[in-house]
Amino acid sequence: MKYLLVMMISCLAITGCKKDSEKMPKPTQSGKNILACEVNGKVHIYEGKRSYLNSNGVDAARIITGNDVFIEIHGDNADYDDDIEMRVVVYQPELNKEYIFSKVDSKDWAEYYVGQNSDIRYKTQNSSGFIKFSRFDPSSVAGTFMFTGYNQQGEKVEITEGFFDIVPENL
Repeated sequence: MKYLLVMMISCLAITGCKKDSEKMPKPTQSGKNILACEVNGKVHIYEGKRSYLNSNGVDAARIITGNDVFIEIHGDNADYDDDIEMRVVVYQPELNKEYIFSKVDSKDWAEYYVGQNSDIRYKTQNSSGFIKFSRFDPSSVAGTFMFTGYNQQGEKVEITEGFFDIVPENL
């Protein structure tokens, strides 16, 4: 009987700890290499630095292609089998300004991918979300975001309570 009681208490303790780890972390601005949000109400946390050898994690970069200059924020986590990508066409973002997302391949957009090969894509439409930078310097690109994405069948995904705090690749 004592053994059963000890096992039940152990299970409750482990389950309790797991629930705590599913809570949304608090936003930071110190280069913690984190992107966190709720995907349809479920907490998703992307941590660590992405690289060519490690696709899990986060990155932020200023990218120059032809005449376009944009800021890209990206999070990937194999445990969720998903990615989040956001782009804002601006060289130096204005702090605390909301950049409104439009359709993918337009000026400012966001996309949520699901599947090993990004099989299902949920893309922003006109005015279906925003990104706001609270810090933008070589030690940290930080801010908040939210958006609604739609797949080809018209199904939607709600990305809410989002924040990022990433040491950028190049600024």
